[in-house]
Amino acid sequence: MELVRQAKGWQKVAVFSREYVFGDLRADALVAVDNAVTKKRTVFFVEVDNGTNPFVDKHKPLAEKMALSLDPPWWATPLFPRVLVATSRPDKVRSICEGSPVRYCVATLEEVRKDVYKCLAASSEKK
Repeated sequence: MELVRQAKGWQKVAVFSREYVFGDLRADALVAVDNAVTKKRTVFFVEVDNGTNPFVDKHKPLAEKMALSLDPPWWATPLFPRVLVATSRPDKVRSICEGSPVRYCVATLEEVRKDVYKCLAASSEKK
């Protein structure tokens, strides 16, 4: 588990829910990392794209629905979480995500293994 191994002393993986399901969405994982210094929580989804199926912007409909929701789930406040996509075809995935209201962080598996938190800081589109 790279998230735990690479965490700094002030970071704690507080939530890791594999195969997270919410309505029509099934994400490979939902993660929340707490920062003990800033007292802030970073929440994001994880998608692993193995290149055998077409990658689709499956988070877009849910993000648009959450933008209008009067009672969003705990992880959707104040913004829809970023989505970390680990893939062997980052350029293809970035092109599919272009123009999405969702903040995607697209990285190769090697980049994630090297520094998952750096991958989260980068996104395919600055929002």
